[in-house]
Amino acid sequence: DLLWVILIFAVQFHFTIYQKYPVEKKSERRINSYDNTVAYTDTVLEQIYHTVCTQPNFKSMIYMADHGEDMEYSHEATKFTWAMTHIPFIIVLSPTYQKDNPQIAKILWQHRNIYWTNDLLYDALVDLLGIQNVPGYSPKMDIASEQFNMPLQNLRTKHGEKRIQDDPSIL
Repeated sequence: DLLWVILIFAVQFHFTIYQKYPVEKKSERRINSYDNTVAYTDTVLEQIYHTVCTQPNFKSMIYMADHGEDMEYSHEATKFTWAMTHIPFIIVLSPTYQKDNPQIAKILWQHRNIYWTNDLLYDALVDLLGIQNVPGYSPKMDIASEQFNMPLQNLRTKHGEKRIQDDPSIL
């Protein structure tokens, strides 16, 4: 059995936003353009899912953005705002994967509303892909592990400079 992993890097937010979706949806206004790009990303993800879920060995689909967007500063790290850290993180597990890995499916469901940062993606992928004995893997940083233990006060972003708990939108 071969393990197939397909990675897609979408560059919607890395250049002029309004150039990243079909012409009939274009708007020159930044906020409208951003909203349209998010909606178009949803459409693309739906198309990808409907393509891959029909494959006989489909196990899961994971989507996350590498950064959020500030309407004034875009995602310029030197002008950091918390909006730049707010990202979607979506994991879809096939029925087969859930049947073969009921504990992982259960734990992910239990952790669905927990604070997490994309800096921890490595550990989650190692577990979700079933890779064993990998250097640097820590179940404490793996959102799919029952040993996951990253209290809010320990989570950081912007290369460890910013504490997630300092985000004013966190209640």
